[in-house]
Amino acid sequence: MAGANEVVAFAWDHAEKRFSRVCAADGVRLLWNGDLDSWLGEHPDVIPALERGEDVSFAGRVLLPIADRGRPEGVLSITLTRPFDKSARASLQNLCQLGAFVLVGLRERDEALQAISTAAHDLGTPLAAARGFTRMALEDIRNSPACTQREYLSAALRNIDRLVEVAVGLQHAGADA
Repeated sequence: MAGANEVVAFAWDHAEKRFSRVCAADGVRLLWNGDLDSWLGEHPDVIPALERGEDVSFAGRVLLPIADRGRPEGVLSITLTRPFDKSARASLQNLCQLGAFVLVGLRERDEALQAISTAAHDLGTPLAAARGFTRMALEDIRNSPACTQREYLSAALRNIDRLVEVAVGLQHAGADA
């Protein structure tokens, strides 16, 4: 952007209640060396202003809120070498709205993957118990002549093994995402 020499996007981590740098141009030296949270801690009036959807300007820098329905998703930090006009501000605000849409989608995706991973992990103990007890019962009747119970237990064990594979796959999918 004309008149800008530093543009950095920070995402709001809802769980940690802090900002983390998402992207910046290579070689950008940040005013706060990447620690926006420390700087904001020294300026407690900034977060409420961003939550209200207001830009915050200071010392040649402007913070533009990236929010979805009043919920902070991030902030766009721009160091200006000259003031920007209304059209540049409107363009940046539109960019921030698009950024909020993307960040909300990513957050919701991460939350869904975490829920899937947690559910898969929670299935592990009962599936391990079911598999162990089914194997023990199958071993007990292996020495008997052919019987229907063996077929049923073998089928149950195959299906439990399949469920274990699915649960492990879901855990890995959640961890790898």
